Amino acid sequence: MITHKDYFLVSIIGFFFGLLLLPVLNNIKLPFLKITFNSAFLIVVGFVIFANFALWLVYLLSRLFPLLLQIAKFVAVGGLNTLLDWGILNTLIFLSGIAAGWWYSIFKSISFIVAVINSYFWNKYWTFQETQTNTGTTRIARDYTRIKDRKASISLCPVRFSPCLVSPCLVSPRHWKSLLGFLLLVLLVLELISE
Repeated sequence: MITHKDYFLVSIIGFFFGLLLLPVLNNIKLPFLKITFNSAFLIVVGFVIFANFALWLVYLLSRLFPLLLQIAKFVAVGGLNTLLDWGILNTLIFLSGIAAGWWYSIFKSISFIVAVINSYFWNKYWTFQETQTNTGTTRIARDYTRIKDRKASISLCPVRFSPCLVSPCLVSPRHWKSLLGFLLLVLLVLELISE
């Protein structure tokens, strides 16, 4: 069952997804996209509209596959958390001009911790809002912690040495950080799928 609350919450996710995408796009400086007030407004509004349309479409499909609605909420929250991590990281890089060294490791730690806290509350109060037994809650908490521990090890360990992984003449440090974040996310997903 989908409610007005679901549409409101997915609108918030779409808004922040679009908003947090802006510093990432500004930092990587795509040649075909200049970030102006109008393009930023269109990106944010576009993601709000898309999020609501996607939720409505998933609701229709969930009549055939009931678990699909919960999976879609989980994916929406995961997308928000990924952009929260990248958005905070790229904002800190943009504001400081630092994209390497110990400060980068601190920036990545801050962005990761904020994203994990955000993920916990969104998933607890929206995605998995059903009442769980103590056993179920314990299992979910254990699995959630296991996944976050893996994401932390994949996400935080290589960041200190990431500029050494690719020659600066091939990829600039600013672009490399965003690319590395995406590659590490793909690695985490592949690891979780393989279990």
